[in-house]
Amino acid sequence: MLDEILFLDTTLRDGEQTPGVNFLPLEKLEIVKALIGLNIPIIELGFPAAGESEIEAIKKISSELKNNNKKTIFCVCARAIMHDIEMADKAISAYP
Repeated sequence: MLDEILFLDTTLRDGEQTPGVNFLPLEKLEIVKALIGLNIPIIELGFPAAGESEIEAIKKISSELKNNNKKTIFCVCARAIMHDIEMADKAISAYP
């Protein structure tokens, strides 16, 4: 029996898989703030290999919120290929 259940929210990545949905960086920031307000412990900020705009949005969110909430873990999605791993590293380098 588990003592605790942890939730990993993937809204910022999976939400954009819906046709016609494309979050702006400011919208992503507001979603993350709402998720933090709901005490979601792990928030996936996106898929950095999708491109430079995704990397910049991830950097902005993680750098703006990293000191505001020590309980939340920010993560990103990457396939097990070197390019994705390098892009993930680039995107989260602002996050300690």
